[in-house]
Amino acid sequence: MNAAIKFFVSPALPALLAGLTLLGTGCVSQHAADQWRNKYLASEDMILDLRAQLDDKEAELAMLRGRANPNSDLQAQIDALTAERDALQASLDEALAAMRNAAGAPLPTVLTSELERLAAANPNLMTFDPKTGMIRFRSDVTFALGRTDVQDEAKGVLGELASVLNSPAAQNYEVRVVGHTDNVPVRNAANVQKYEDNWGMSAFRAISVMRELNTAGVPAGRMSIAGYGQQRPIAPNNPNGTEANRRVEIFLVPMPGRTVAAVEDAPAPDTAGAVVPMDNPAPAESPAMFK
Repeated sequence: MNAAIKFFVSPALPALLAGLTLLGTGCVSQHAADQWRNKYLASEDMILDLRAQLDDKEAELAMLRGRANPNSDLQAQIDALTAERDALQASLDEALAAMRNAAGAPLPTVLTSELERLAAANPNLMTFDPKTGMIRFRSDVTFALGRTDVQDEAKGVLGELASVLNSPAAQNYEVRVVGHTDNVPVRNAANVQKYEDNWGMSAFRAISVMRELNTAGVPAGRMSIAGYGQQRPIAPNNPNGTEANRRVEIFLVPMPGRTVAAVEDAPAPDTAGAVVPMDNPAPAESPAMFK
């Protein structure tokens, strides 16, 4: 490996990736969560640097390949630059994979405890996974069939969630709201006009949840939304769709440019049985006529 490759494959990268892997294993202390957050943000900076270096190598390669009358020396330069470019790409892919695996985990113990308490008090509406930091709301209770406005029962729980998200333990985390649907196409004429398809419906439902959290006090600058439609099912879809796939998920990920507030750790909660599986509502699947 030549000097250029040693430079861009930073010695800090393996340590950052290892740190993200070791810390991304569920409920941790505030100190450990802060360490993970700092590594996460440092890895973001490293990814930007790797991308910039990769762009430079691509430009150099394009320039060399554009030269007339290539000779053996020029081909050797091209081969060397190609090897450097490939090593850069491998480092970037590894860093991006670590970032994707780290998103949503871990959270401070006190925050995990509060989210588990809220989920346990509302088992028919939401669940919380302490291993990934993911909050999941069931669409069939959060919304009426074929609608995107949040129902009253869910508004109350989202208000309680907003209080948790505004606590000192959570204030330095971004709130990412993601909507999902089953595979039943949107056919109702009014819904087709409003949402066009499942992607649109999932995005509008994510927006509705985000607006409820904003109304309850979560700053708009901390939140983002996404809609995946039917593209990421968590269970096989039957002909009438599957209730489990109709959901809104909320992820808490570190916000860049924020310092971590010192938060007193609560005792580690007993997580056994804290996450209660949702009971299927009746009817379990939505009639296609509503959609």
